[in-house]
Amino acid sequence: MDKKMITIFDPETKGFKEISFEIREQKTGVAKDDPLVAGKKLPAVDKEKKTLTMYSGRQKLYAVVTLPEEYLDRPAATWDAGDEVRIYYKEPGKALRLMNVSKTDIFKK
Repeated sequence: MDKKMITIFDPETKGFKEISFEIREQKTGVAKDDPLVAGKKLPAVDKEKKTLTMYSGRQKLYAVVTLPEEYLDRPAATWDAGDEVRIYYKEPGKALRLMNVSKTDIFKK
């Protein structure tokens, strides 16, 4: 959100694309049972308003962003968030450790 960029995989070019966006609305500290997100299927694209509504349960972040028109017709799965990982390395190109933050509960006993 800080960089105002979304990275997606483009199956046509078999590579990644970076898409810049404008933030319309952003709220932090939004719980899963908040009326903004409860019972809604997110991410959601509104073609009339040219917006994408996203929610991250891990970051408790709700955002509505404006996308360029050429990306609005993409399938809904395009906007699903992928896994968030942390890579530990000392030399570029040689990972020593990889942790999938999205699926790791560090408080689990």
